[in-house]
Amino acid sequence: MYWVEMLFQTEFFSNPVLNKILKPILSQRTPRIHHFPELSDDVIAHNKKVPGTVGLKTQLELFRIFYLVKGLDKASRFAELVKDVDNCHDCGLCEGAKNRVNGEGDMDSRVVFLGEAPGRREDDSGRPFVGSAGKLLDNLLAGAGINRARIFISNVVRCRPPGNRRPKRSEVEACSHFIERLLEIIAPYVITPMGNSAIKFLFERYGLGEAVIGDVHGKPIKVEMPWGRVLVFPLYHPAAAIYNRKLLEVLEADMKTLVALL
Repeated sequence: MYWVEMLFQTEFFSNPVLNKILKPILSQRTPRIHHFPELSDDVIAHNKKVPGTVGLKTQLELFRIFYLVKGLDKASRFAELVKDVDNCHDCGLCEGAKNRVNGEGDMDSRVVFLGEAPGRREDDSGRPFVGSAGKLLDNLLAGAGINRARIFISNVVRCRPPGNRRPKRSEVEACSHFIERLLEIIAPYVITPMGNSAIKFLFERYGLGEAVIGDVHGKPIKVEMPWGRVLVFPLYHPAAAIYNRKLLEVLEADMKTLVALL
């Protein structure tokens, strides 16, 4: 990573036109290959007029290498995040929790599912959605043709609230910077909040207005994130379908809509 950054600081930005086009993209904390711009003939022509620079093709190859290295860097960034979560005592939930549940899945997933909080089984195992709601989520994913191993699942708070109560606003707020860091590391195309707490958090954080789950579920909403435009796609929490079986069909239909977006 170091040698790539050093190279960019020297030869890479010697072309002022490339500098203007690419620097805003490189300033993103999690750039992606699909952000790579189309370069016009005048850029190539300008490059030929600038003495002492590396060739345009070489610069573009270095740019692609930079993207690949950033992708490989996700694991280390996530490890740093986990370490910071383990050292956090901001909201007090950790005092009664056995484990902090950071999430699991594919770091290159196009979709991140965000639940509300760990339950008893999640607290015991340190993994998200492994209880009854998790089993229902697994069935919903399988029914829609989604491999759980290819997505990422987390919660808006990392520790189990006492008695499995809904997390308080202050607790979600205390964990919010961890959520944002996680999303920036993965840089998904779709963020799927499940349940009122997760939906309310995202809607308030990104100025999406009131979040009434009965009105917003299954409807994609465009949001500008640091890594580009994404879709927020709210769902009922799987646990809701355990207590209200009528919601199961709603979740199944919404999951199929989600697949079409991916």
